[in-house]
Amino acid sequence: KTMVAHATILVDDYLFNLTVEKMGNKPDSFKIEQLREEYLEHLETEIEAAEYKAKDLLGKNCRQILLLRANRLNALFLEDILMLIEDLEYKFVTLDRALKDPVYVKAEAYFGALGVGYLDMILQSDAYMLPAE
Repeated sequence: KTMVAHATILVDDYLFNLTVEKMGNKPDSFKIEQLREEYLEHLETEIEAAEYKAKDLLGKNCRQILLLRANRLNALFLEDILMLIEDLEYKFVTLDRALKDPVYVKAEAYFGALGVGYLDMILQSDAYMLPAE
């Protein structure tokens, strides 16, 4: 069964992955550790930003959907990523369960640039294009 869903948290993992790829097959351990720290900090910042957007939009947090690409970076740091998410007191749920959050039925009329999260799409929607409530 194929399901398409809007992600609320988009990270620049593809850019960090380019750095990993440039390091070659045997990257320097210091550089990898530095990249890991920067990437996890970026991830935490994006998660916190999504929480603020949800609270702005809904008055509370929602079930977030994090988009992570299948790449070398996320393979290298997957355990760290999962630990960070758990440390932030998130629980992992299925996509079906996440999509039951009321935020995912909100109307949006976003016509801006590609590559923004669903909460941004709702917050930046053209009010004149939204259906009446």
